[in-house]
Amino acid sequence: MNIIRPKFQIIYEAFENGFEGYDDVTWTIPNGGYFFCLSLPNGTAKRTVELCKEAGLVVTPAGAMFPYGIDPDDSKLRIAPTFPSCDELEIAADLLTVCARLAIAEKYGDR
Repeated sequence: MNIIRPKFQIIYEAFENGFEGYDDVTWTIPNGGYFFCLSLPNGTAKRTVELCKEAGLVVTPAGAMFPYGIDPDDSKLRIAPTFPSCDELEIAADLLTVCARLAIAEKYGDR
């Protein structure tokens, strides 16, 4: 667990900083599991994944935690921070938050 704990901390801090002021963005903190669940405003998860892909960041497909991969609200992402190194994860976590904020701005306007 000491190998994984710093990675969870990186994600937690990136989300805390990157989504400050976004009351409609929440996340779970793993408690015995390996995944964060990032909850975004409705209709922005798939676009977030697209933006990440365009920037060179591969993330779990939107809706991956739902049966048949269909998220009826297009709002959930499953984040698995265990594979990358801590240095890579810091960059990836920051990029993910930027892409999510951009997707939110595209759909709902600037905040």
